[in-house]
Amino acid sequence: MVVSVIYRLMPVAKMRFNWLALFVKGQTNVLERDGHVNQAMMRRHYVRPEDLAEALRMQGIDDVRMAKLVTFERGGKITAIPKASR
Repeated sequence: MVVSVIYRLMPVAKMRFNWLALFVKGQTNVLERDGHVNQAMMRRHYVRPEDLAEALRMQGIDDVRMAKLVTFERGGKITAIPKASR
């Protein structure tokens, strides 16, 4: 019963109190920007180079140098923004 009440109240509390949302889910972190990989951030989130390469391939990017920005999202997903084609 108590778990059910907490489960229902948590989303409302996270919407109302931003600090709680940051505490529970964290924040978005940059793993790579303009071809420069942030090794410290990758270690912090336990992302191996193979994991990063796989996430990029799944988004249609063959090489990390082809990405403008790669982020580790609050929910644990890796998101990439490709560089503009010339």
